[in-house]
Formats: sequence, C-alpha cells, structure tokens
Amino acid sequence: MLNKLLISSFGKFNNTNIKLYNGFNIIIGDNEAGKSTIHRFIKSMFYGFAKPETSRIIIDQTEYMKYKPWFNDSYHGSMEIIYNNEKYLIYHNFYTNVFEVRNLSNSTEVDLASSDTRDIGNYFLNMNSIVFDRLLNIQLINLQNYNGNNELLKDYLLNNYYGNLKDLSISKTVSKLNNELDRIGTDRISNKEMGIINKKIDALNQKQSVLYSSIRALDDLRVKRINIINEKKKLDRIYFYSKKLYDYSISNSKTNEIKSKSKSHYISKPQDELDLDEYNYLLEIENYLLEAISYKKDILEVVKPSKNNSFHYLKTIFLVVINIVILFSKLSLFHKSLAFLLLNLTVIGLLFYNRKHEKTKSDESTMETENEIDALNTEIARLEKEKHDILHKRNVESIKDYFNHLNAKLSSEIDSNINMKSQEQIVELNFTPLVELDLFTKEKYDLVTQNLAENKQNLSKIEFEIENLENSLKSIRRYNEQLKELHIEKRNIEEEIIINKSILDAIRFASSEFSKKINSSISDEAGNILSFLTDNKYTKLIIDEDLLPLVYDNKLNNFVQIESLSTGTIQTVYLALSIALNISRNTDFKHPLILDEVTNHLDYDRREQVLKYLGLISENTQVIYFSNSNSDIDILKDLNYDYNIIRI
Repeated sequence: MLNKLLISSFGKFNNTNIKLYNGFNIIIGDNEAGKSTIHRFIKSMFYGFAKPETSRIIIDQTEYMKYKPWFNDSYHGSMEIIYNNEKYLIYHNFYTNVFEVRNLSNSTEVDLASSDTRDIGNYFLNMNSIVFDRLLNIQLINLQNYNGNNELLKDYLLNNYYGNLKDLSISKTVSKLNNELDRIGTDRISNKEMGIINKKIDALNQKQSVLYSSIRALDDLRVKRINIINEKKKLDRIYFYSKKLYDYSISNSKTNEIKSKSKSHYISKPQDELDLDEYNYLLEIENYLLEAISYKKDILEVVKPSKNNSFHYLKTIFLVVINIVILFSKLSLFHKSLAFLLLNLTVIGLLFYNRKHEKTKSDESTMETENEIDALNTEIARLEKEKHDILHKRNVESIKDYFNHLNAKLSSEIDSNINMKSQEQIVELNFTPLVELDLFTKEKYDLVTQNLAENKQNLSKIEFEIENLENSLKSIRRYNEQLKELHIEKRNIEEEIIINKSILDAIRFASSEFSKKINSSISDEAGNILSFLTDNKYTKLIIDEDLLPLVYDNKLNNFVQIESLSTGTIQTVYLALSIALNISRNTDFKHPLILDEVTNHLDYDRREQVLKYLGLISENTQVIYFSNSNSDIDILKDLNYDYNIIRI
C-alpha cells in the first residue's frame, strides 16, 4: 500500500506531504487544483518519465517538461510504501532519473542493481507502467469518439485483461486491415490499386499486340529490302559497265589511233570469257607501249654526239684578240715572240685536254643511252608478247576487235537487266553492238544512271521504315519487363489480400476464444459488481464472440448491447469490468486501486452505489479516489464509512 507522498518539488507542489491510509482515501479539489499532478507523481515515483517498450531508457520529454517544478530548480520527491509488512522509502531524482530505496524497518539500502529491473514499479508491483495504467489506474473510458464503434470497446477489454507490454488495438488493426483492403480494391474498381495495375497491364498488352503485328510488316520490308539490294547489285554492275563504255566512247585517246593491227588474218568468234577489266588492261598495255616507243624516239633524237662549234668560235676570237694586243704592245721583239709562244702552247694544251675529255664523256653517255634503249626494247617486246597472247587466247585480231565483241556482249546484258519503272511507257534500252564508239550515247548512260538513282532512293526509304520499326520493336523487351514487374506487384497484392483476410479471420477466431476465456474468469465477478452498481437493474454481464459486452436487462428479460445504453450506464459497465479485472489479477500484495473522477457522468443514485461499493472493498484494498465534487463527501458521510479526506 501507499503510506505517504513526500512531494519535495514536482509541478505546482513544493514541500507537500500527503498521508494515505489502508482504506478509503479521497483526494478532492477543484479543476486545476493539482489532482492530476498528484496522480502523475505516484506513477513517476514508480516509473519516472521513461518511455515504455524501449530497450534502453528514453525520457518522455513532453511529460517531463509538463511536470517540471514551478518554483525552484530541484526536481525530486519521495514516497513511503508498505510492502510485505515492511516499510520502504523511495527517493527519485527526476533530473538524473536516479532512484534510491531504503528499508525503514531494518534501516538498510535495497540493492536494486542485483534485481535485474529497470524501475521501482517492476520491483515492488511486478508490472510495468502500461499494466499499471490499465489495472491500478481506473479512469473514465473516452466515449467521445465512440459513436457505436464496437472496436474501441474490444480494445478496452483486451488490453485491460492481458496487460501486455505493447498496446493491443483490435480497432486499429481491423481498421488498418479494412483500409488496406479498401485501398487495394478489386479488379472491377478502376481507381483502386488493383484496378490501376490491371489498367496498366491491359495497356501494355495492347501496345505489345500492336508491336507484334508490326513484326510481320517488318519481315515483309526486310524481304523487300533484300530484293532491292539484289536489284541494286545488278544496276551497280550495269552502271559500272555503262560508265566505262560511255567514258570510252567520248575519249580521244591517241593510243586507239596508233594501235597496231595484228598480222594474222584469221577471224574467229569471241569467247565467253571476254571481260571489261581485261580489255582495260589491254588498253593500259597499249598505252604503255606507245609511251615507251615515244620515249625511245626522244632519246634517239635528243641524246646525240654533237660538236660544240660555238665554243670553238669563241676560242678563236679570243686568241686573235690576244695576239693583236701583244702585237701592238710596247714590248720588245723578244718579249713579244716569247709571249706568242707561251700563249699558243697553252691554247694547244687546253684544246688537247678538252678534246680528250669530251670524247670520254661522249663515250659514257652513249653507253648509258644504249643500255636504256636496250631495256626499253626488252620491255616493249614483253608487252607486245603479252598483248599478243591475250588477243590470241581470246581469238580476236586486235584491241579494236576485242572491244567490238565485248561491246556486243555488254549491250546484250544491259538490255536484259534494265527495267524502266514507268506505268505510262516502258522504254527499252537497245544497246546495239558498237561498230563505232559514238553509237553508245549519253541517253543510254543517263537512263542507267536514273534507274540506279531510283533504286537507291527506294532502298533508303525501305531502310528508314525498317529502322523505325526496329526501334519500335525494341520497346517489346521494355514492355515485357514492365509486365513482369506489374504481374509480380499484382501477385504480391493478391497475397496481401489473402493475408489481410486471414488476419481478419484470425481476429474473429481469437475474439471468439477470448470471449470464452473472459466469460469464464471475470464474467461472474463483473456481473455481480454491475448488479450492485445498478441496484439490480442489470444483473449479468457477458462478452460475446465479437468481444462486445452484453448486459442482462431484468425488465426486458434479455441481454442487450451496451451501445443502446446511456453514457452513464456504459461508464458503469466498464467500471465494473475494470474492478473485476483488477481483482482477478491482484496478487498477494494488495495493490492500491486508483480511480480518477470515474463518477462524473453518473447521477446521484448511481454515484452513491459506486461509492458504497468502493467503501466495501476498501476493507481489503487501498482505494485512492480523486474527485472534484463535495457531494461525494456527503454521500460517504451518509454511508457512515471511514475515509481519509485530502483537500487540495
């Protein structure tokens, strides 16, 4: 039991002592007088301001600041209790959350560290703060938000019966599950999650269907592209030949004018192996022959031994001038004769040296020229032989004859391959074998060029269409991945629906089992209390499978749901249930029963019955009753009960 409250500094109280007795204690005061502060002080002495359900101590700052002392900086208090017939003093420093316990009976300190407990309440009451609030601290049930919400009533029963560490909330659970099911919806509700996913799946399936139909069109385009490419290859070959023929027809090559005719006079049919490349090679041989012959001729004309007459003429004039100068000079006859002799000897020596040097140089140049001419003759002979072998192999007389037969072959091939794409008129290319080069006209060449350009344009168009379709078809993989994700999401949602419905079914089953258990344990006691509190108007109280209290109305001779009763009667029903739950869970150590203004909504007669019942149980249980009405004092006086009144 609680013996004394020593409120040193807590909220509005400073050095306030409150003596409590083992019986009926009534703490009375107006609103805002401090009843709630005393109520909170009792709980804080046992549990401090630590939040429940945490692995480590975390202070609830809101509550801590709410009851911080008004008049000084200290924040502490003490409480004297009687436990197992021994008196203990509990001291709690709320600033540091440090508490001390001393056994006053034997003047020893209690070692709480070895008790493996985090607060005093667990040590003395064997319950945490949540269970304390549910069992010992009886308050008015909040019916302002009730409005027929049976789940709130279920919560009250379930939590107060089990008193677990964590709050059990059927209403929150059921509401959350129903909200979740409503959010998910069904396949038919398009604006819910399931309907939205189905719409996305249908849209992707439709897009895929369109893309898959495009695959056939893509295949057709690819076949068409292959045909156009094959046609282009033919036209490229025709264009190549046509360009060669056209270029040849407008050329004025000197090579063709100076070609030598073959000495053989036989005429035979050309072979099928005639080839334009080979013909071009023959022309290259012929051109090279002409160049070699021309170069040989230039060598023979330009590089010839020649006399440098001008040089000798100049030397002669120079000698004459020198001799005249010496003759008319003022030298003696001896000196003149000596000068003439030395000059002429020098000139004769130089002439002899130059003549010998020029002869040596001319001989060397002649030898180099002859070697080069021999090499040219060898190469000319080789080329002539190679040309002759090719002409002989193809059974043609000359290069001109080779060209005529080749022209006939190519013209025939062009005629068989060129297709003019015109609906009004089909122009046939009639390539007559070229007897003369001028017969291959520009008109025929332009026609081939036009066909090739149209083919390239068609190919570009097909390539563009194929590229667009292929880019579109790339979306198939992305759509498949999106569909896969959507189907997974849908499957998860379907599983979530199954789980939620299973939980709801489990809650219904658990409610049914709980109703059986609570009926067997506290239904009779709660019914007896209710019968006393209502003066036998309602004599029985049971819990149905939905965890809803049903009371037996003696006037109606039937059980009725409490939602049809008045607010005061509903409060009375839950007061009876709370007291019954407290009695069923009370241990050998008699816990105090704390009631906070539980009669405020009751009329005078019902209030009198409640106080009368509390007076009866106060003989075995400490009752601490908070009230704001002096009429409760009058009732207790009329009942002639012993009580301890504390006015604040």
